[in-house]
Amino acid sequence: MVRRLVAVAALALVAACPGTRYRSDANAPGIVHLEAPPPRENGDPALYVEAEDPGEHELYIGPAVVLGPGTGRSSDANHTEFEADLQVRFAYQALAKSHRSKDVPFPRKAGWAMTLGWSPLQTDHGADGSLDWNRGPLYLEVERFWMVFSAGLGAVTYADPWDGGVQLTLTAMPYGFRMRYLADGGFEFMGAFRIELPTAINWSR
Repeated sequence: MVRRLVAVAALALVAACPGTRYRSDANAPGIVHLEAPPPRENGDPALYVEAEDPGEHELYIGPAVVLGPGTGRSSDANHTEFEADLQVRFAYQALAKSHRSKDVPFPRKAGWAMTLGWSPLQTDHGADGSLDWNRGPLYLEVERFWMVFSAGLGAVTYADPWDGGVQLTLTAMPYGFRMRYLADGGFEFMGAFRIELPTAINWSR
């Protein structure tokens, strides 16, 4: 019994003695200094590697509306028609530097893209003054772009009645020029105004 009392008294004295424990204020709760180096560096300084930007992959997705006057597909050659297109542009790039969150997701390097589009609306003026609203063509282009400048070439087809051909698009956004040549319909020309919503998916390399 005496031994137990002595042991309890000894433990109480040790716990109350300030010289038997060490309290560190470095990075204690509420006192965190992220910019301060660690108090001891045990590694070899020669092996230290500076942090660097690994870069990132970027998949650009640009949905757009294309509007403008056109000629070549009209029942009355004296009239200028109107066309409205919906399209989406896809482009992939491997970037040396990562984007910041506030950066506009727009391709800054020259590269290649693919554009898929459809015209839900084309006007057709008749010689008698009538006006018809028709569906336009589907098209797929391979595009070379440099910032806001681009040149695209691809295939185009009308569904009803069927007519196929090639399409060339030159753009200095928001302005553009489009030319088509159809097997049955011949040449079509369109002056375009393109409104594109820049969107991108990015992930680290």
